[in-house]
Amino acid sequence: MDSVRQNKEKRKAVLEMEADDEMEQLKIEMVGRNKERPLPSYQLNYFARIHLKTAVTLLISTSSSYQYDMEPYLHNDDTLKVKEDDYDKDGKKDKLYFEAESLLSATENVYSVTVLLLFNYKLYSHSWFEMESAAWLQSSSPLGGGRFQATGRLSLHQTSLFNHQGRDTRYNTSVVTATELHQFSLFDMIAQYADRNVSTRLENVYTVWTRGRSPDQQFILSLQISYPEEIIYYRPGLWHVLKLAWLQYLGLLYIAILLSRRLKHFVLDNRLVHNVKVTPWKKAM
Repeated sequence: MDSVRQNKEKRKAVLEMEADDEMEQLKIEMVGRNKERPLPSYQLNYFARIHLKTAVTLLISTSSSYQYDMEPYLHNDDTLKVKEDDYDKDGKKDKLYFEAESLLSATENVYSVTVLLLFNYKLYSHSWFEMESAAWLQSSSPLGGGRFQATGRLSLHQTSLFNHQGRDTRYNTSVVTATELHQFSLFDMIAQYADRNVSTRLENVYTVWTRGRSPDQQFILSLQISYPEEIIYYRPGLWHVLKLAWLQYLGLLYIAILLSRRLKHFVLDNRLVHNVKVTPWKKAM
């Protein structure tokens, strides 16, 4: 009896697993995909943390809400150059050129850089989606550097489906949630940002450290970030599902009609079933 019960339980478990697999397959089939050029825009806000040889950490920020609180810790002798190019002249920005110059003393050398750039990120093809996103980059070198250069692309990371219509602003909130200096933590900021279902990240990153600098030379932080085309996953609407179903089953319907006609002609021509041919006009005469 125990063996029979165990077999029934195993069979039930197998059936449940098969049902779950069918449901997952159905969910996969019901996901829509669409290529889209997003509309990112750099907000001219960034946070940078520079580590020096003397164990001193410099904080650099262009956010006006932190200028007063961080005044004793901020390094304000900086020059910022920003340019966003539209190569194909379609009204959508393709690449960001970012360069920040920090004036340091002749004895200071930079060994580590952490930078966070803030963007306004929009999608528009199906639902209108808007959020404040971030690009985070960290690099270090055992040799003191006079210039740090990096290139990468701002890629969309999506773990939940967008709606097929409507307006979605659930993440259109500030990435920097700290309101006071003692609450400011880059790790907490990044950890909270990583919990989002939709975010951006820097991918395909290449970095170059340039060793040494002259006493009167500024430390230069140079970034080039491209805005690539993305594949957007969304929950399709009823009309979209019906349209896809019609396109899928139209070919099957044509094949079924063709086979049924062939089968009918084969059966009737070879007299596999008893049939009588009646000509209507002859019967009337």
